[in-house]
Amino acid sequence: MHRFFTDPDNVTIFPRDDTTPETDPIGQIVISGDDFHHLIHVLRIAHDEPFEVCDGAGTDFICHIQEVFSEHLLAQIDAVDFSRGELPFTLTLFQGIPKGKKMDEIIQKGTELGYTAFVPFTAERTVNRPKDADFKKTLRRGRIAYEAAKQAGRGIIPTVEEPYPDVNAVGRALSAYDLVLVAHVSRDNPGLHEVLQSYGKTPKNAAVIIGPEGGFTEIEVLTLQKAGAIPVSLGARVMRTETAGPAMGAMLAYAFGLV
Repeated sequence: MHRFFTDPDNVTIFPRDDTTPETDPIGQIVISGDDFHHLIHVLRIAHDEPFEVCDGAGTDFICHIQEVFSEHLLAQIDAVDFSRGELPFTLTLFQGIPKGKKMDEIIQKGTELGYTAFVPFTAERTVNRPKDADFKKTLRRGRIAYEAAKQAGRGIIPTVEEPYPDVNAVGRALSAYDLVLVAHVSRDNPGLHEVLQSYGKTPKNAAVIIGPEGGFTEIEVLTLQKAGAIPVSLGARVMRTETAGPAMGAMLAYAFGLV
């Protein structure tokens, strides 16, 4: 079934009481812009063909086209359900900016695996440093998150923030999370399994921090550790930066029994 997102302001739920017939419509949704064009001119969905619309806040609506206008359509809501594509905790990925288009891949795969936010940042060993005009990349990456959320059946669209200038800025943001893990290749660091076992509960807000291709300096790891991050090893095999973030997301979901 095709899936779309809409702003909650576009959703109208009709009042109902004990006397309302079951056959009466539940409500309606206004769909415009790119999604309107995609529904009508690309997919050419028939009036009686069901499709899903999510309000981005965890509610799914099963709809069919009620009426089509020149630049928007009205969809009738036939059923309402809670989105099943979300983890019961928020999961943010702080990602050291990688080379090339790897960030696009990280956002796409990370969205599929349950991340709710992506925060690129510049580290000491970052090769591709952001420029003032790079806000266009943030807009494009937001679109990547949107398309991946549709494909994956997510209940929200993950946010993609403007890049943070350094590790110190990342550290100042960590007080918002109850569990923060920073991947760092070192024999002295405990394994992820050991850390999660000792934590022993499902967090409300978790964050993962991944360095760029060259990893973190020891000073950067110490800075993050002082801010509350727990350095962890991901095992004997060294992962690429574009692999580590999605892999840790999957590991966290599995460790807390949520897959």
